[in-house]
Amino acid sequence: MIGVVGCGLWGRNVVRTFYELKALSAVWDQEPDCCGKLAHQYNVEACPWDKILSDPKIRGVAICVPADGHAVLIEQALKAGKHVFVEKPTTLCLQQARSLVSLAKEKQLVLMTGHILHYHPAYCALQEHLHKVGDIQLIDTIRCGWGRVSVKERNVIWNLLVHDVSAVLGLPGCQEVVSVQAQGGGILTSADWVCVQLRFASKVIARLQASWVLPTKQQRMTILGKEGTFVLDDCAQEGKELLFQPQSVYAMTVPEAAEYFISYETISPLYKECQVFMNHVLNGTTVKTNGTEALRTLSILEDIESNLTH
Repeated sequence: MIGVVGCGLWGRNVVRTFYELKALSAVWDQEPDCCGKLAHQYNVEACPWDKILSDPKIRGVAICVPADGHAVLIEQALKAGKHVFVEKPTTLCLQQARSLVSLAKEKQLVLMTGHILHYHPAYCALQEHLHKVGDIQLIDTIRCGWGRVSVKERNVIWNLLVHDVSAVLGLPGCQEVVSVQAQGGGILTSADWVCVQLRFASKVIARLQASWVLPTKQQRMTILGKEGTFVLDDCAQEGKELLFQPQSVYAMTVPEAAEYFISYETISPLYKECQVFMNHVLNGTTVKTNGTEALRTLSILEDIESNLTH
């Protein structure tokens, strides 16, 4: 049912997940050894790309190649009548993505992007309980740590910051961006670290920081409202990722006893994400990270890059 294209560091996780969902039909990669090992491990065919496209039993493809190769493969898959799940970013060009989203609509196919935070159970629980903070005033995110620098994804904006831009745009009051400020610098790419401020029409301000050259790993989102604060810390120990502090912003101290952690289902975000794509292929169910969501995210990424000062 699903063919996976790209069997690298992340692609092999996608291969494993679709296998666990009993939906994996074929794999393909430009490196024959890598592709062959995974095909043997999961007892599926190591199938050339053109054969995946022509196989009527394969109804959807997952594209996990470097970002600079996304656009061509997405277009070929859509023209072959396949639903598409593509890892972030959808493409490295907003105009290119617009054409692909239009093509998907014309073909009545889904183009789903792997903005994985939307399928993270802690983020889903955050959205469910977000009313507890009252009117949102400030959103602060940080995503950094030593990482694999990917020049094929241009810079840290398109590789790491994309996660938090997409997640912030999914929150209440964060639909219409009215101003973008961005500062950053780079040694290995045009931007290895960035600090961004987004101001929304609702008066909400989001401050986002990302780096793949800082040595301490951090993945955290803090949401300050008039009646409380949520902290989603993806590096915290299990069960303590989502903290709620029910205090007014006018309080100078936070009673420790008032804090509590929000519980949620324990499921792999990647498993949930792949399951959503599979269910759409089978039943036409709705996906959150569709073409419209992808275009909103890419639009902000381009604005950040064009406004970046060093």
